[in-house]
Amino acid sequence: MYNSAKEYADLIKTEEYEYSAEPDDLEERKAMLRAQYAEQIKLIRYDLDAEFTPTRTKYQHILDMHKVMFCASLPEDIQAEFAAQFHYTTADNRRMYARIKRSPDQRFYALFISSSLITILHKLGKLELAVHYPGRVVSCSRYPDEKVTRLQLIEMLAETYAHFRLTKLPLGPLIILEENLDFQHYLTLTTQEKLLAYHEIAHFLNGDLEPDANQQKLSVDYPNLSYQREHYADLVGFALLLREEKYYGEVSEQDRKRILLALIGLFKVQYDLQGPETKDYPHPFNRLLIIIECFYGKSTAGTIGDAIENDRFHVLDVQKLAIENLKEEKYEAYIDQQLKLRFQS
Repeated sequence: MYNSAKEYADLIKTEEYEYSAEPDDLEERKAMLRAQYAEQIKLIRYDLDAEFTPTRTKYQHILDMHKVMFCASLPEDIQAEFAAQFHYTTADNRRMYARIKRSPDQRFYALFISSSLITILHKLGKLELAVHYPGRVVSCSRYPDEKVTRLQLIEMLAETYAHFRLTKLPLGPLIILEENLDFQHYLTLTTQEKLLAYHEIAHFLNGDLEPDANQQKLSVDYPNLSYQREHYADLVGFALLLREEKYYGEVSEQDRKRILLALIGLFKVQYDLQGPETKDYPHPFNRLLIIIECFYGKSTAGTIGDAIENDRFHVLDVQKLAIENLKEEKYEAYIDQQLKLRFQS
């Protein structure tokens, strides 16, 4: 039995537990988060676990922070209800996913991001940056007493991809970058975690977890209901991220480009590790381009699409893109409407 969202989530976490891999630089990330979110961290008990169990899982403190930040941005009259009904957490296993589940009695929601997914995004993201800026690598666990070269970094990046595909263990070298570049990496990783979480919250707002969800009307734009739900959740989830960013401060053009890079990196890893479309999930790059066209414009989507088609991500210069602010107001109004609907007394 369960009497809270956390207890419901813990049942699932225990059932699905499988040894994954230990994070190797949590202290470094802790320092970054404290610098970036000092005010928000004051709102929660913030600590780093060093020992893990099936229910005391990796990165829980980070998911706690994401929940607190989203909850604070909600209308005051629904904050307590959201906090009680939802539990954000990680699941330790060798699968790569984010998902949301509603309890059988309809009272609670458990939002999961697998710790393996967070760790592999971290490992690959830092290695990608190191490949671009080998001279700014402070240290590498694989070559502790020498200056690492770009070729060595490329080999380690390829090895990390290959090892994860084979074993589903997110292992790889421990790379330390110069402080400002390290900060850039962790900011990207935090944005990707939020994109994953908000995609799942969007499923809730869109009614995908309601008992009558199978009665949803299928648009002619999509081949099946699963594809439609994923694309809708992508768009609403991205709007939720922008909404939170605006709540905590002005969103500059540079911020939008930073978010765009994080979005591209997230879907690129998803494609590289999970492959193209399935019967339930659209192609990762189709999902990416639909989000970009909606929130950045057709020109930007065309440029990114060309980089995908011609394998030119490595020369893509996001700073030169013309950023348009398109359908944000439409989606913000929809989010406000759905929050009222889902939390109406």
